[in-house]
Amino acid sequence: MRNTLRVLMILLGASLLAATGTFVSVLAESGYYSAPGGLATWQTLGMALAVLLPPGLAAWRILRKLQPRYTRREARAASITFALITPMMLWVVLAVSEFPGGPTDRPGAILTMELIGATALIAALPNYVSCFFVMWLARQG
Repeated sequence: MRNTLRVLMILLGASLLAATGTFVSVLAESGYYSAPGGLATWQTLGMALAVLLPPGLAAWRILRKLQPRYTRREARAASITFALITPMMLWVVLAVSEFPGGPTDRPGAILTMELIGATALIAALPNYVSCFFVMWLARQG
């Protein structure tokens, strides 16, 4: 398998892991935030952890999967880029999914595999381009 396709498969798997983990942890945490008094500090920290932990674990997985084929510097650059871009891409995907005709337009479609798959794919494509760019920069420097 060519290296570009291998990196794409690794990033797709990591994006699926990050999207699924983020959705599950945010839905699990959202039940605690129905109190009318507002959010406490520990609740805010819990939500931040729920949003940032799955992309961080996926970035660690990318680092471990890329190290056998790439230098440590290239693998680290790709995993850091993934960890920085994925939370932003997940927020963009969640905003776009509210458009008419989007995956959440159907009644009862809160957490479907279609939504998670579309989110992972949309988050993976910009990550693919940016990870290859930083890997190229790491190779040049």
